[in-house]
Amino acid sequence: MPFYYQRLNPSYGPITDILSEANSSYQGAIVRFTRRAARGIGVHVTYTWSHAIDDNQSSGTFAKINTVYDPAKLGLEHGTSNFDLRQRVSGAVIAHVPWRLEGWFGKVADGYTVSALGEWRTGLPYTMRTEGSVPTPLCSNYDWLAAGGPDGGSNCLKDETAPGGVITDGARPAPGLGSTLNGSGGEDLIPFIGRNTFRAPGAVGLDVRASKRTSITEHIGLEFFAEALNVLNHRNVTRVQSIGYRLHNQSRSGAYPYANTVSLVYQSGLKTQSVIDADGQTHKELIGSPTVAFGETINSNSTGLYHDRKIQVGCRLYF
Repeated sequence: MPFYYQRLNPSYGPITDILSEANSSYQGAIVRFTRRAARGIGVHVTYTWSHAIDDNQSSGTFAKINTVYDPAKLGLEHGTSNFDLRQRVSGAVIAHVPWRLEGWFGKVADGYTVSALGEWRTGLPYTMRTEGSVPTPLCSNYDWLAAGGPDGGSNCLKDETAPGGVITDGARPAPGLGSTLNGSGGEDLIPFIGRNTFRAPGAVGLDVRASKRTSITEHIGLEFFAEALNVLNHRNVTRVQSIGYRLHNQSRSGAYPYANTVSLVYQSGLKTQSVIDADGQTHKELIGSPTVAFGETINSNSTGLYHDRKIQVGCRLYF
């Protein structure tokens, strides 16, 4: 995997190339069951399986820059779409009294309706991402690249003249052009894990409604109703922690001969602290971190479609 430490043409900054090469595909199948309102009960149930794949294309009024991980390998962008809902079941049941009575008894016994609308679906996909940037080594001043050495010695990154800027004589500290793992400053994914390889928890919703209609005259009537939205009060996840690794600025040590080099730290949601036992010995133990672990829920029930349980009652005059 290449690392972008210098521009192919140092006379320019970022160069945006707008291409119409993105592709997308959708495959799906639907099974539907419908029972008309016979004997006062109607049922509608639909199951959908689908798979959407695309090249992570972007759209907008203005061109965006650095939207790919590696501009030399656009195939890394190919994967499951951000909008892929693999399975979904939705349905509705409507029941009303099948009789129609006359007189005052009919005004009491007629006009009752109970309905329910429900949905279950798999979660949306998301990508494991990195946060942070490759630290700048002490030799990162572009004018010093030919001199060598973090302190002016021989271990600094040389100003390579080989085709493509490929470093061929061993590992050396190098500054990145941007804040991603490969230094490009583009998409902050991890290439060998891929795009949208994880999936958030699924969503469940159930709304119910009960109503009673009473006629006052031939053209005027009242409807009394009660509604419960998300009656199960299910916690539908609307955002998860997608940061899997943080780029940590590693200090100089035996294992890391260069200062300001990067190491990957997994976002586990834990941290270590030193404790002293009864014998006066110092040990390390894991405790909870204020930073949310990768894949954990950050937000839930916070959209117009998914929210906490809501109950409302009302009366409506129709004419």
